[in-house]
Amino acid sequence: MLFENIVLFMPVGVLFPLSYKEKVCSAGWVLKIGMVLSLLIESIQFVIGRTADICDFVMNSCGAIFGYVFLSIIRKLYKAFTKNNAERLL
Repeated sequence: MLFENIVLFMPVGVLFPLSYKEKVCSAGWVLKIGMVLSLLIESIQFVIGRTADICDFVMNSCGAIFGYVFLSIIRKLYKAFTKNNAERLL
């Protein structure tokens, strides 16, 4: 279950920074958004009678950060790849 919670929230870490300017959206903001969304989901589960688990909250927040790190790596690779190809074309 822990792996699924991480994977479930990785899109938050990818899509949130893509929705806003890079300078505005940092790892701290992604973590805050992931935590708020996870807390909201866990609170709703508690209210409707399902079990709320702190491990789910932590893993969801980690998933948002992992998504942000994944996006950062992809952006750096893209910049390096396009820079190398631009130099080859000149």
